[in-house]
Amino acid sequence: MNRQARPWWLSVGDTPCDICEDPRHAEVFVRCAHCDRLLCPTCFVEVADDATVVVCVDCAEELHG
Repeated sequence: MNRQARPWWLSVGDTPCDICEDPRHAEVFVRCAHCDRLLCPTCFVEVADDATVVVCVDCAEELHG
């Protein structure tokens, strides 16, 4: 059976997400626009007011109750 290698962005990295603590590669992270936490692609929320910004779940709840 010929198995293809996983793409690098799907393999385990060495930087933990500040929310879920899953280790990811640094290149896939974004920072919360409100508190500056390091967020993996599954832990950020896009919030649209005047412009769309990326925030963590905690800040999204705080900003929009």
